[in-house]
Amino acid sequence: MSDIKARCPLGGCASVAHRERAGYGSAAYKRGVVRKVPVVPEFGFKLPNCGGVMCPPEWATPQTVERLALEAAGQGFDSLWLQDHVVTPEEMEEYGEPAFLDPFAVSVRLAALVPAVRIGVATYVLPFRDPVILAKQLATADRFFPGRFVVGVGAGRYESEFARFGSSLLEDRGRVTQEYMVLMRRLFQEARVTHEGKYRSVKDAMMNPRPPLGRIPIWLHGSGPIGIRRAARYADGWIAGSPLIDELRSSVAAYRAERVTTGREAGPIAVSLRVDRAAVGKDQTDHGIVHRGTADQVAATLSEFAAAGVTHVLLTFPARTVEELIDKMHWFTGEVRSVIRARGEVGVRQA
Repeated sequence: MSDIKARCPLGGCASVAHRERAGYGSAAYKRGVVRKVPVVPEFGFKLPNCGGVMCPPEWATPQTVERLALEAAGQGFDSLWLQDHVVTPEEMEEYGEPAFLDPFAVSVRLAALVPAVRIGVATYVLPFRDPVILAKQLATADRFFPGRFVVGVGAGRYESEFARFGSSLLEDRGRVTQEYMVLMRRLFQEARVTHEGKYRSVKDAMMNPRPPLGRIPIWLHGSGPIGIRRAARYADGWIAGSPLIDELRSSVAAYRAERVTTGREAGPIAVSLRVDRAAVGKDQTDHGIVHRGTADQVAATLSEFAAAGVTHVLLTFPARTVEELIDKMHWFTGEVRSVIRARGEVGVRQA
């Protein structure tokens, strides 16, 4: 049996055994009991389908994306992740004319190319997508590749991208994302859907085929009280972005408290991190914070995130060439991940 079948198909989360060890949904969990449990997060690799986003713009080609996908799968990364831009934001014009390969089309190609590895998008700019069409596309893809997709969604961030796309939804983008997400989940689950929303309506809509398990996991990227609340209430999982560890701890507490309030089990929590083998510590670059150090030091940093509640780490590595990137991937899988597994890291889960 492939590893993918051992994992939770509904939440897109860690293995069922991991969830049972953590006591998710148990009476003790709902009472807020703190337990120490083995915590080893899953590690995903972020592919360069969007030129200039965490990678040189010239890497956004089918050949490079496929090469790195095969490399990551061969090295044992748990999942592959894509990003989304439809049109070029003004803020990214410095890269010339970067290619933004559509994440849905690429995810289907990768599902065929790389068996038994999950494919995620972090994240679709959902206000730019028609939720009914996207739900239809995902449900169809899920029939060809059952249980392989995780749908990360977000509200978008660049004002210029909304303007160039021709969208008037910038100010409402959070509410739009929430409504679209709810509608997509209903279309996955219900035989007939009538929805009269502010931003999209359907009447007596039958969408077949629906996913055999009744859903495809939807994770919401959100920050701040409103974003965290939406993720807890309406999504299967939460993508917390690239936070500092102290900020993450307080946000996780708020997320879990909201899940308990609404009677929902703990969901997956993902972060995007850049790591590198270099001098100790972290530094700030144009693409955010890079966590640097020896294998032991980077493993300790990742263990802090795991102890704070992170179940999935989506990784990128600073590199000037594809060969350098592959070399750093080998360093991570061969040294850093081995340290984490050897330690059998113990984290503290707080409800």
